[in-house]
Amino acid sequence: MRPNLPHRVTIRTPGPPTVDPVTGNERPGPAVVEIGVPARLSQSPVGNISQQAELLATQNTVISFWTILTGPRSGLAFNSEVEDEDTGRKFVVAGQVARRPDRNPKFLAAAARLISDMQA
Repeated sequence: MRPNLPHRVTIRTPGPPTVDPVTGNERPGPAVVEIGVPARLSQSPVGNISQQAELLATQNTVISFWTILTGPRSGLAFNSEVEDEDTGRKFVVAGQVARRPDRNPKFLAAAARLISDMQA
């Protein structure tokens, strides 16, 4: 059964590094941008956060973990940034994208962290 992907997102993934001809240093290549990719964005429950991240001892720590599902042919990768086209919220993928090489995947799944001016 195909999952319901009600959101539309823009996925930005850094391209392969290029070599600067003057200095010989590597620099990030141009980003690969996919616009209007169907996706599902869901916030992870608070109970799961304690298993995924070690929080500071103070109670003023705020972490917003999300789960992102996209189609199997999207360019979602471990270094992607995802922007929800409806709300403008931006997420950064936190870890590897779940892939099932032994089966025909119906979607890709990744844990993500909400980016805002209050969290970096």
